[in-house]
Amino acid sequence: MAILFILLSVVVAASVHGVNAKHSENVVPHTATRENDFGIEWWENAVFYQIYPRSFKDSNNDGIGDLKGIIEKLDFLADTGITAVWLSPIFKSPQVDQGYDISDYYDVDEDYGTLEDLRELVDEAHKRGIKIILDFVPNHTSNQHQWFKDSVSDPTGDYGDFYVWKDCEKDDDGKVTWPNNWLSFFGGSAWQYNEVRKQCYLHQFAPAQPDLNYNNDKVVEAMKDVLKFWLKFGVDGFRCDAVLALFEDPEFKDEPRSNTRGVTANEYGYLDHIYTVDQPQTFDMIYQWRDVLDEFTYANKSETKIMMTEAYTGVEKTMLYYGLPDGSRKGAHFAFNFNFITSLKKGFNFREFASTIEKWFVNVPKEYTSNWVLGNHDNRRVATRFGPELVDGLNMVSAFLPGVMVTYNGEEIGMEDGQVTCEEGYDPQAIKDCATFNETSRDFERTPYQWDNSTNAGFNDGSQPWLPVSDKYKEVNLAAQNVAGAPSHYNLYKSLVAYKNETFATDFSNLDNLAVIEISMRVVQIIRQATYDQYILVFNTADGNETVRFYYSGGYYNVELASNEGNYKVGDLIGNSTLSLKPYECIVLRQVYLAGGPSVAYALPYMFLLGLGALMRFLNMKVLIFCSVLFTVGVAITGYQLKGDGPNSDWWKTAVFYQIYPRSFMDSDGDGIGDIQGIIQKLHHLQDAGITATWLSPIFSSPQVDQGYDISDYRNVDPDYGTLEDLKQLLDKAKELGIKLILDFVPNHTSDQHEWFKKSVAKEEGYEDFYVWHDGNVVNGTRQPPNNWLSEFQGPAWTFNEDRQQYYYHEFAPQQPDLNYANPVVVEAMKDVLRYWLDFGVDGFRVDAVPHLFEDPELRDEPLIDGCTDATNKNCLDHIYTKGLPETYDLIYQFRDVLDNFTETNNVDTRVMMTEAYDSIEKQMLYYGNVEGTTNGAHFTFNFVFISNLQRGFQVEDIVDAIKTWLSNIPTRFTSNWVLGNHDNHRVATRLGKENVDGLNMLTAILPGVMVTYNGEEIGMEDGEVTCEQGHDPQAIKDCSTFDQTSRDFERTPFQWDGSTNAGFTNGTPWLPVSTKSVEVNLAAQDSEGEPTHYNLYKELMEFRKNFQGDFTVDTSSPIKVNETVLQVTRRVDNDEFILLFNVGDEEQSGDFYRTFARYEIVVGSSGVSYKKGDPFEDLKLSGHEAVILHGIGSNGGR
Repeated sequence: MAILFILLSVVVAASVHGVNAKHSENVVPHTATRENDFGIEWWENAVFYQIYPRSFKDSNNDGIGDLKGIIEKLDFLADTGITAVWLSPIFKSPQVDQGYDISDYYDVDEDYGTLEDLRELVDEAHKRGIKIILDFVPNHTSNQHQWFKDSVSDPTGDYGDFYVWKDCEKDDDGKVTWPNNWLSFFGGSAWQYNEVRKQCYLHQFAPAQPDLNYNNDKVVEAMKDVLKFWLKFGVDGFRCDAVLALFEDPEFKDEPRSNTRGVTANEYGYLDHIYTVDQPQTFDMIYQWRDVLDEFTYANKSETKIMMTEAYTGVEKTMLYYGLPDGSRKGAHFAFNFNFITSLKKGFNFREFASTIEKWFVNVPKEYTSNWVLGNHDNRRVATRFGPELVDGLNMVSAFLPGVMVTYNGEEIGMEDGQVTCEEGYDPQAIKDCATFNETSRDFERTPYQWDNSTNAGFNDGSQPWLPVSDKYKEVNLAAQNVAGAPSHYNLYKSLVAYKNETFATDFSNLDNLAVIEISMRVVQIIRQATYDQYILVFNTADGNETVRFYYSGGYYNVELASNEGNYKVGDLIGNSTLSLKPYECIVLRQVYLAGGPSVAYALPYMFLLGLGALMRFLNMKVLIFCSVLFTVGVAITGYQLKGDGPNSDWWKTAVFYQIYPRSFMDSDGDGIGDIQGIIQKLHHLQDAGITATWLSPIFSSPQVDQGYDISDYRNVDPDYGTLEDLKQLLDKAKELGIKLILDFVPNHTSDQHEWFKKSVAKEEGYEDFYVWHDGNVVNGTRQPPNNWLSEFQGPAWTFNEDRQQYYYHEFAPQQPDLNYANPVVVEAMKDVLRYWLDFGVDGFRVDAVPHLFEDPELRDEPLIDGCTDATNKNCLDHIYTKGLPETYDLIYQFRDVLDNFTETNNVDTRVMMTEAYDSIEKQMLYYGNVEGTTNGAHFTFNFVFISNLQRGFQVEDIVDAIKTWLSNIPTRFTSNWVLGNHDNHRVATRLGKENVDGLNMLTAILPGVMVTYNGEEIGMEDGEVTCEQGHDPQAIKDCSTFDQTSRDFERTPFQWDGSTNAGFTNGTPWLPVSTKSVEVNLAAQDSEGEPTHYNLYKELMEFRKNFQGDFTVDTSSPIKVNETVLQVTRRVDNDEFILLFNVGDEEQSGDFYRTFARYEIVVGSSGVSYKKGDPFEDLKLSGHEAVILHGIGSNGGR
């Protein structure tokens, strides 16, 4: 069978960067137009253009934009390349909220025209290939709607419960006692008293916008009828407004405090809206509306009618608006992605920008179509929010990213917010308080469109517009920019839309083929691997010139699009990886191949796939082509140093912290329990391994109910482990060997044997409220705990003390009573503990269980999680009153001050604090410091994504997502860290597979920041074998039937030093049995020079980190995959590049990888790899679970 290749000639501009211009005539062609025969629907790569009708074009000079005005401008929209127009509401309305208060869903408001005008608009738009989308406002109507009037006048009639009514009390003074504490989005109570009906109705927005009652089936059917009416009318779909508020808790329970700082009791943000937004029924309602649209599409054999939803909510909830995770129900065709609005602020940095993109595509399932929203009528304009200089780059990013692009009218010409006074304004949430109008009003982004520089910017013929025209219209208007060849926002926007429509028409939304890489502190690179081509966007987000090296896979790159007034022009050809970018410059590149050039070999597979694909389409055949998905973890480093306050303030930022579980490390005296002298004996092992600092799990005086996490004396050593003198000897020896010593600080609770608790029980003066005490409740003569709080170890979190005749609170075991940090005396006592050990000479602290330090002072019941009914199950409660309270972070900041003051006063190396918090990643970031950056907290808070996100059988995507989950949230001023295991989780070799131990250690070693290793992971130890009878874990041994699932004893079995009895741990009977695997897996067997072992590899990794001539703390990383089972992580600084390749699969993998150097050699290889240090590495070839770290050699420039 012959394959015919037809090569179309292209003309490339003679201006060339990095390659001689004579090559330009030999560029392999780029097919500009592709048949859209891949089953892609019209909306999946579309550009949706939001028109705010009131401000778009006024055709009759009454000061208000209208439908006729939009019709006049349809040619402009067609010329721009717009796919679909979404109209903000044009239905009948009193205009209290500019049309979002609808009094008739079936008619057009006279301000905008008539039904006939709308019919003409739909018809004329369709003639031009433009779809029309209406704004569907289902949550509420106007209080002037006939439904509401009937509901008021006849409570028992057909419309009596069309709205949400509740009884409420109004006293003689007119004061109303509301049904509950719910607040409106616009501030104040969400309830309004109706004098006629003598009840209160719910309004989540303005009082003039009463909420519909979707628990009434008649309401559901009535709103479906609205959809059906407009579908028959001929519209192409709906934007569904404020869908998150459709349903409310049927029991109308009070909402809890949000604990958000700086918010008054009257503001919406004062409450955590667990009962008024994103209720489970809400998603089902969206799915029902989708059914209406799909049934119409099917019955009428029409093009797909689409639905897009607006919900400012978390990304997990946003995904539910798309449909059920199992695919059994479909919802919105796309739910608006507001990350560019909610996550970015003026002056954003490269990491925040990349994180904004990553937050979306880490969470969106492959089968959903992404979308990118830069602005809308509810948020300040892009040019105002970020600066006019960033308009082009942001529009380019929005067009370049896969899926739907959404543009608010005016953003295509770079309009800024207009100037509006409170007296001129209309926004109902803002005009009620002129003192805050400038901060709260949405009128600024709604000023009239700027068509030209004539009176009123061409919006109308001179009458007073409903809002004033911006005084910037003479400089910024469409007419001035719509000049052929002129470097303008609008001309670039047209080019972007045309390019998007042509280039990505067959690869509209594939996020697997997307990479976001920060290639310097200010420059972001986005890679899209389309069906046949590779495209790269490079964006300098800063106000200075930047010279950078970008990631590319060889060959040459043509400049396809370029922002205005940059160094690069469309048609320039780039032949190496170096770019020089002006401030805010953004370019889009496409990989091309030069006949006879150095990359001609790369053209062959490209041409083969292109020709084969064309042939198969011509023959109407289907073919499955296996290709590598180019997906890179890029980490580019710019070497900068942060100033510190000690002789070596930054030692910890690139450190390897080694956790020792003392009870299981080394027993020196034969009692079966590891001890401090045993650690001293083995310090040479830590030095040999290249460890920077060792953290000791608790060694303080303790009854050992929870293996030392129940402390009875913070200032002494438990006899099991030795004495204070032993600890001093350990400290001195560690310092002699250059190893820092970190203690485990347990501030949340003490032992019930602590003197403080004994004195508190006795109500001794000064100790009465050292702990959290309460009388409890008496119900039907039976004493009960104060509330429903549960312990981390299950069961009530309250225990009654007979001596004091009160309950005390314990987040963990009953023998671990919680300290009361609302008592400033407790705070100072614990600060004194820190100072004691700092004076003793330790180098810092690991702070245990920090989310639990504070509790709600009102001791309110914690609510059940949606869908969970077992109030005795800890996991069924939403821990809003016992975890992560705002005071917690402030206490951590106070602890940090203690350490910083000691460091500064004594002129010593930085004393560090690391915190343990199994909590949401947003809350974890708060332990680092406050959002404003004015207060420091932990030097780092443990990053548990490799523990929580990875399971046995993990895929490349799982690692990618885990890394992105962390890096997309951590601010640039904080130092990352990577934790593979600890004493509370199954060992890495057991949890993730012993075959992956080397690769995972290599991964954590190459990632930026701190590396944390649990003792034994360096030799690949697996979990030991422990029975319930042998176990000691207090949460597990109380129920032997679940011991195997809940016990932490397995990961705590003794360290395996050699193959002798008890693995060299003890001469006695070990406190936990030594693993039966110790004969094969032990340090002595692996510590043979030159042998390919886990331990020797680990030592090589430590040497690699120490010799790396860059800053391991600065992260510019974005994980992507090379193929289905191979991960690549790249670290670059100055002229050095290091690459990790890790095959997580069972089968051998070969092919290519992303490179910028001419050749590479092996630096480190996993213990079973066939390569040796210094071997050349030309092409990817790795057996199952093998990993290598490569070093780029020679000049950069690709292959």
